[in-house]
Amino acid sequence: MVNKFIENSQNINIYNFLKKLALEKEGEKDIKDIVKNTDITTESFKHECKKAEIIVSNEKLKEKIFKLEDYECLRGDLRNFLPEENVEEYEKICKVIGKVFSNDKISDKEIIRALLAVSYHINDGNYDWPDSHTHVLYHGTAGNSMKYYFGKQDYWEVILAQRKNNDINKKILREFIKKYDEYDMTGKYNAEDILDNIITDCQGLKYDWRYYFINYNEMLDNSEHLVFKWGNEWKHKSGFEVEDMFRSRINGGHISPYVRTVVKLINNEQICNLEECYQYESNDSFIKLKNGVKIYCIEKGWRIKFPDKFNKNIDELTKNCQKEKNSESTYLLKTIKDSSDDSIKIDEKDRIEEIINFIHKLFSSD
Repeated sequence: MVNKFIENSQNINIYNFLKKLALEKEGEKDIKDIVKNTDITTESFKHECKKAEIIVSNEKLKEKIFKLEDYECLRGDLRNFLPEENVEEYEKICKVIGKVFSNDKISDKEIIRALLAVSYHINDGNYDWPDSHTHVLYHGTAGNSMKYYFGKQDYWEVILAQRKNNDINKKILREFIKKYDEYDMTGKYNAEDILDNIITDCQGLKYDWRYYFINYNEMLDNSEHLVFKWGNEWKHKSGFEVEDMFRSRINGGHISPYVRTVVKLINNEQICNLEECYQYESNDSFIKLKNGVKIYCIEKGWRIKFPDKFNKNIDELTKNCQKEKNSESTYLLKTIKDSSDDSIKIDEKDRIEEIINFIHKLFSSD
């Protein structure tokens, strides 16, 4: 915005003017008077004044700030990257924005996995990011649940220019830039390699939902949309009761990323077919096996529903499962840790591996 303002202004000291104006008009009412009858919001005006203040303090930063403003994925909003004190830091930011977020050759899911990997170690596995401020787009329009968005080519500004929970976003994005720059400075890696290294560095994760998104490519295999219905009745549900949506509304087609991952890894249409696992109503998706068994990913693990007539010994197959109350044919393959509290749910073991092993037993010839 400052860049365009300068181009159309004869006032060569516009930065000093904005800085002086911001100091004189500190009150919210005064700023509202300034932006009245314009399409500029109060927050945007304050942001432009902050840019001006930085440029006045160091003229060398002007070119870098202008360059950042020109990136489509930032839309002129640099809140998550200001202030920095030297040209070198701005060069690092410009490099990452250009080579990663503005590069259509880079896979969206690799960027997302790398950001999640950085966030995990920054917060020591705590649930600060992504959260209900930084990644939620809507509330109450998907079965009374939140919709989480993780980023996509041409729409990265939703994440990069996020204004809520600003301190968390800044912390994660700056750490991401720092790690990227460390690998880039060696001269050994291209952008794809660097993202892969950042993901690979994220070892020893607890089995929470982020572990699955980081370690399994298939969790993010929807190339058109990366919007997830997250939990039910707006509870996090630990990130295990999730539906990957193919439109903005839940009845537009959806599938659990855990279901999709299992089916793709099994890769055998004699056992299950991915197309048969999608849902087009508000019901949760499930793994639909060719022998009639239905398997749902839930907070505690996997809910397994056997058909009325099943030609194998169910008791033997489910000896490591719990029978659900009031049901003769529904079992729970539990993976969640008993010690998991109400806000942080962690699996005892990898639930993807557990259910794949279980399914192979169902179809074994023993």
